Amino acid sequence: MTVEGLTRVDQALLCISEARERAEQAAREMREAHAEPELVSAMEAADRELLAVHRRLMESTYFGARSEQLRLAS
Repeated sequence: MTVEGLTRVDQALLCISEARERAEQAAREMREAHAEPELVSAMEAADRELLAVHRRLMESTYFGARSEQLRLAS
């Protein structure tokens, strides 16, 4: 993995994490405001799906890489 590659992965993970936080917050606020249950449910599903995407990206890049791939290339 190169520094540039790791930087791009980190940027993608940050974007996914921020989107997940927004979905989680929206679901909470909608629930508290007694929004339609299907809308709350949709936001909760989006939160879970974004978490799964984040987890898969982490596993396939940082944890799925072979040890020789973890060395930073110059």
